[in-house]
Amino acid sequence: MYEIPDTFTDFWLKEITSIAGVTITVDYFTNQNLNYKKRIEGSVTELEVQRSHANTTTERDLIDQELDPLRDLSIALNKQGEVIKQVHIRVYVYASSLEELNTKVNRVIGRLDSSAYQGAVFLDENADEYQSMFLPMTAQRQLPSRREGLPLSGQVMGLGFAHNQTSLDDPYGSYFGYTPTGGTVYWDMFRVSQQRTYYNTFLSGDLGSGKSTSIKKMLWERAIRGDMVRVFDRSGEFADLVHRFRGTVINLDGSQGRINMFQVYPTAVDEKTADVDVTASYRAHIGNLSIKYRLVDSDADARTASVFGTLCDQYYKSNGYLDKGAKPITSLASEDYPTLSDIVAYIEERRRDEPDDQMSKYYNTILLTLRRLATMYGQLFDGYSSLPPLQDVQLVSYQLDTIDQMEEGIQDLAIYNAIMDSYNNCMAVGRREKKAYDHREKTLEDVQHWLIIVDECHTILNTDKAFAADFFVKLMSEDRKMFGAIVLATQRLERMFPNGSNVSDRDMVKAVNSLNQIYSLCQYKVLLKHDVSTIQTAKNPGILRRLFGGIMTEQDFATIPNFDKGECYLLTGPSKLHMQFQVTDDELRVFAGGA
Repeated sequence: MYEIPDTFTDFWLKEITSIAGVTITVDYFTNQNLNYKKRIEGSVTELEVQRSHANTTTERDLIDQELDPLRDLSIALNKQGEVIKQVHIRVYVYASSLEELNTKVNRVIGRLDSSAYQGAVFLDENADEYQSMFLPMTAQRQLPSRREGLPLSGQVMGLGFAHNQTSLDDPYGSYFGYTPTGGTVYWDMFRVSQQRTYYNTFLSGDLGSGKSTSIKKMLWERAIRGDMVRVFDRSGEFADLVHRFRGTVINLDGSQGRINMFQVYPTAVDEKTADVDVTASYRAHIGNLSIKYRLVDSDADARTASVFGTLCDQYYKSNGYLDKGAKPITSLASEDYPTLSDIVAYIEERRRDEPDDQMSKYYNTILLTLRRLATMYGQLFDGYSSLPPLQDVQLVSYQLDTIDQMEEGIQDLAIYNAIMDSYNNCMAVGRREKKAYDHREKTLEDVQHWLIIVDECHTILNTDKAFAADFFVKLMSEDRKMFGAIVLATQRLERMFPNGSNVSDRDMVKAVNSLNQIYSLCQYKVLLKHDVSTIQTAKNPGILRRLFGGIMTEQDFATIPNFDKGECYLLTGPSKLHMQFQVTDDELRVFAGGA
């Protein structure tokens, strides 16, 4: 570039750096051997002489257009510490053929000329110009074709700042998309920094907003890295992607095997040794049995669920599972755990010997629920765990559409059992990786992470199931220690996060608090397109305002209903990024769905 306009606007250099398909370099330095103050003083004197000899007002006005800026620059140089930079702006054009290159050069020069910039290809200097891309200014000044740069003040160079893009550039991030300013988004959800200390992600958006495609992009990215991924798929659209990585698709209708709800998983870990904490795992198991009971019997109160948990505890103890010297209850063979029929038989025996009428009523209620479960859904719940081995399978998708026709409580129990089974597999990876990290055998960048994705999470996380929300709060509070993360996705924010300000029911208040904790335990929030009804006004706030009013501005809220597919705000904790998820045609073919 050998000539630029006389008038400079904000970010004026972007007029050049935004040219597509070229490489731009801007080199500048301060030449201490040139006395710009003296040069400008001479120019001002000369212009004043010309002005005094001007014959017309027009001539004087034209001279003033040059004289006034020079006077201001002279004052800035002498009084305000301004400096003059010598600037070299080069546009490197490339193409696959000479004909295409000439066409491209003419197009670039034409675009520059239309904006009052002048550029040219200097003959027989291409070698020097190419080297200039890699050389500092001191070395460029030694080249045979050296020449003085464009003299520009530091203020003008600052005004032309061309790198004002918003972007995310994690050191080990993968490309997810771009921002409206042209910045790129390289995101690593397991990045650890002073502000980003955990990995859970919450993603929401209306139907057709690009939610499923965005989740698939996350799954694809983590699978390529070799991480363990478990996904709960409501519509079956993740199956092809899972098969591409030679993963396994599990139908939860019992056709491929069952998960025994009475099998004790090693879910608790000693933080100091990364070994299984058998006692804590067993206690968690008894607590989870109470949750499972309330899932299948939505009318059950906490007392009935507690009695059920106590009965199960007594069964394990009376049958020697916790005896001194017995094999750890978390490491038994599948056939060594009790089944639903075993528990039913035990409770029937206890009921016959129970003198207390109130306790007998509890037993009868519990038996009614369990017998129905064993009779109508025995294929799913009554028997030893018989799913194919999944602990060494990198990707597993649990197909929820195969149980869509079953009643809600049965669906919830099947999903909960599968989540526990997935969590067990993931924790095995986490324990192994934590030991390797603690022993300095691996760095944070080398460990294998794990990811559990729950699509349509509002079906199990809502105010009707506070007990399930409590489990997720615990899970999401602990997963970071084992290098894991939970991804929750929904299009029904209002069901997950109702307004609890006027709620007086104790269970409802507890549910609202637990659900809000889940939201706060997510380091990343991805907000895709939402209807204006979820935003509303500052005086009458919708769910989005209630959740994100402290982070987002009025302008942010105004843009959300107008988002294109895949456009979103990515909240990374302390910062907010407006971005567009970008997927290639090849990725779309692999992902499928998302119509």
